[in-house]
Amino acid sequence: MASTAVRLGKDACLYRNTGSYASPTWDIIDNVRDLTLGLEMDGADASIRSYGGYAADEPTLLRVPVSFNMNYDTADTDWEALRAAFFGRTAVECLILDRATAAGAQGMRASFKLHKFGRGEPLAGIQTTDVEMKPCIAINAPAWYVGV
Repeated sequence: MASTAVRLGKDACLYRNTGSYASPTWDIIDNVRDLTLGLEMDGADASIRSYGGYAADEPTLLRVPVSFNMNYDTADTDWEALRAAFFGRTAVECLILDRATAAGAQGMRASFKLHKFGRGEPLAGIQTTDVEMKPCIAINAPAWYVGV
């Protein structure tokens, strides 16, 4: 029987590690509005003549783009840390979970570099910061996290 459980987006969490990889200190970034955790496979053409004229594709590299927006707030320490990482082209280790860190919480843990840190200034709304980040080269490869 299918589960009827529903996860609300408002309960998901984005964390920034202010400690080390081996001994993380997860700081929740609570100034996050909408977030998208993309999980996308590149593909390699594996087509062969004997496959009846159909194309065949095999997954290769997993891409993990993350995009979100925040309220524009220069007094927010997380906003400032992300701004500094963007301009400094430095990595930020993040944990993107479907709920607060607890047993069974799931998501991606990786070191990211920011590729976008733009400001939205809607006439009839608040100023926001649009962020895009992607995993970068780090000592520890990205990994799917499951809380224990």
